[in-house]
Formats: sequence, C-alpha cells, structure tokens
Amino acid sequence: MTDPSKFTSLFVKYERRLYSIIASMLGHPAEAEDLLQETAKVLWKKFGDYDPKLPFRLYKHFVHEGGAATPFFMHWPNGIKPGKDWYREPAQLIDVVPTILDLAGADYPKTYKGNDILPIDGLSLRPAFSEKPLKRGKPFFVEHENNAFVRDGKWKLVGRGVSATNGVVPTRWELYDIEKDRTETNNLAATHPDKAKEMAGQWDVWAKRVMVYPKNKTPPKPTPCPILRKSRVGPSPLLPRSSMRSPKGWCSHTVG
Repeated sequence: MTDPSKFTSLFVKYERRLYSIIASMLGHPAEAEDLLQETAKVLWKKFGDYDPKLPFRLYKHFVHEGGAATPFFMHWPNGIKPGKDWYREPAQLIDVVPTILDLAGADYPKTYKGNDILPIDGLSLRPAFSEKPLKRGKPFFVEHENNAFVRDGKWKLVGRGVSATNGVVPTRWELYDIEKDRTETNNLAATHPDKAKEMAGQWDVWAKRVMVYPKNKTPPKPTPCPILRKSRVGPSPLLPRSSMRSPKGWCSHTVG
C-alpha cells in the first residue's frame, strides 16, 4: 500500500505554491491567507505513480483497482470538517464539476450558442465534507483504452480488454464484491451470473449514450515536432532535448 505521508507532503507543496501565487497577485499575504480559507482546492494522485502497486491488481491503463484507485484530496477549511479517517465511499471524476457548481451556486447550462448540451453526469461531493453518504442511487461507468468497469454500491463489474475495438467481449467481464474483496481476487461472475448480466447491460446502454463506439481502428499519426530556431542562450527551456526534431521529422518522445 502506498505511504499516505507521500500524498500529504505533495498536498502541502501544492498549497504552499498556490498561496505564493495568490499572495503575489494580491500583494497582501494576509488577504491571501483569508482567500485560501474560503477557497475549495482539489488534488488527486494515482496510486500507479508509485511502486509497489500491491495489493491491488494491475496498473495504469487498466481499470482494475491497481489502475483506477485514486486518493482524492479536497481542502476547504471553512467548509470541510476535519476527519479521523479516509472517506470510503467511491466517487469519480464526473463528480468534480457538479461539486464545483454546487459550491459556487452556479447552474450547468442546457444550451450553448443555440446547441443543446448533453446533461451532466455525476453528483456533488458536498455530503462527504461532513462524512455523510453521497446517496448516488445509480451506477457509474468507465471505458479506458479497451478496458471498462461499472461500479454500483458494493459491486464492481470490470473487464480487461472487454471493450475491444470491434465491440464488447462479454466473456471478459469479471464481477467482484469490493466491500469484501478490494483486491479483486475472487471473481463472482460464474456464481452471480444474473448480476453480471444486469451490470453488463447497463454498461452497454451507457456506452451507446456516450458514443464509445465506433472506435477509430487506425492508429493516430505522430505529431510533428515544433520547429526550434537556434538561440544564443541555448535550447528552449520549455522543451526537453528529447523533443528536438529527429532526422525523419517526427518527435521521438511525447512532451507532456
């Protein structure tokens, strides 16, 4: 299991940097401190950034717990009560925007420049600030690089390569009771076939709504590197040497 102190240290560095930015903008450190107390800040970090990834299965790219479990930090002294332990109810990135809208008292638009906007998914995480249940009441879904999952309460339906390019491969679905088996070692798909079928059907409906298919079967072409002009002060500080144009005119490394 990853050492929680690493995440605490990371968040402290993040907050100090944010404080210095706000203080420089306002010109008054005291005002910056007051603003930080009133401002909700979020930070999440993938477990997969650290080794070992045990006890969870697999790693980034996959959506078993080793690739999908992500500690999430939210700091808002004026709105979040201190807790003694992790908040255990699962959430997902789709919940971030509803949370921000809720805290800001803003509404999600229904149209933009005459075009309808798809309804927002997710819910506000405000109840978690006081350790109350989220009351989601419905599953949430993921599809990532041919891997997929459905979370519904204690149940997780997950598949490695299940959402293949040419269509879903139902035999690759696995079913786990996450409350009893967070490490996903006891696949219950054979003993709970009705539950697995129900959740797989829910994923199919969601995938159609969000247009998971059809997928692009042609790999994307490499992106040309930017042309770097010679400088008297040396290479551009924004681009590492590995991103320089190669003899064939393409980047050999991704700049991220």
